[in-house]
Amino acid sequence: MLRHCLAGGLICAAAFGLPSVSFANEVCGTRDRIVATLAGSYGEVRSGLGVQGQRSVIELWTSEETGSWTILMTWPDGMSCVLASGNYWEANRPRGAVPSSDPV
Repeated sequence: MLRHCLAGGLICAAAFGLPSVSFANEVCGTRDRIVATLAGSYGEVRSGLGVQGQRSVIELWTSEETGSWTILMTWPDGMSCVLASGNYWEANRPRGAVPSSDPV
């Protein structure tokens, strides 16, 4: 688990503007705290999720406005780590799908 946090920390510390000192503690924390930051500071909403094995949930958080995105892993104890984050997110629509804002 810590290995994932450290790898995520290397990738994400700059994106979240976190200081480099003890970065593993800064990109891992309670899910509530991290989600509040993703929503409040980055305008991200959960775009999808999946269960990894029987031990964790992987969530994708994105912002259509800013193009930012974050991959979050959460364990049953409520602890979460940011695995990756970035910019220029672009959602793909399934073939033949009509955007909800288009008149039918």
